Amino acid sequence: MFIKLPQKISYIIDEKTKESLSMPIIGDNLIRVLVPRCDTYIDSAGKAVYCFMELYFKDETIAKKAYSTELTSFMFLTKNKKLISLAITNEGTTQSGNIDNNIAKHFATIFTETKYIVIAHNHPNNNVNPSNTDVNSLKSTKQILWQYNLILLDGVILPKTSYAYNAYSMNYGIIETRKVEKLYKIEFKELFNVFKTNKKIDPDLLGALVLYGGVPIWEKYKKS
Repeated sequence: MFIKLPQKISYIIDEKTKESLSMPIIGDNLIRVLVPRCDTYIDSAGKAVYCFMELYFKDETIAKKAYSTELTSFMFLTKNKKLISLAITNEGTTQSGNIDNNIAKHFATIFTETKYIVIAHNHPNNNVNPSNTDVNSLKSTKQILWQYNLILLDGVILPKTSYAYNAYSMNYGIIETRKVEKLYKIEFKELFNVFKTNKKIDPDLLGALVLYGGVPIWEKYKKS
């Protein structure tokens, strides 16, 4: 059903046609992937911010990188806004990040129930207000995702550390991080972390079950 390649890239093979998908599942820049351990619905900007803060700041190595470097991430949701996965997909510089729209397309191919996407990045200068570049980049990404029947639900800007008081939602403005930390408690399972040598990516986790009608990964791993 699938081929394991030595690094972080694998290709799902269709059992019936024996033709591989034309794109690799994961690019070389993937940094971290989380899935929720229980059913989680993103029904507010605050809950989205909470999840992204778990992704960025609960791992010490990644938190240190976020302190000085912009990291871009994607949140994948079903049509009912059920959280499928969170992934930090690539890094930029101290002043700018890069949105790799191919990553969203790749993940949506894996997680076939994806309908909505939320994009986040951090600002190492700790000013969470969006720049003109942020606004224009999201507009461009929204148009690109629409070609793949994906809807950009929101854009989130995080501070450089978990100790800062505010994050920013493009739809709702300033979100107080201390409030969302008190409101929500969501547990995640880490599927991949580039800084942990013992955390090799497993194609079974990231594609085969979903593509071929098996148990969805968020069901299989939420209790493990």
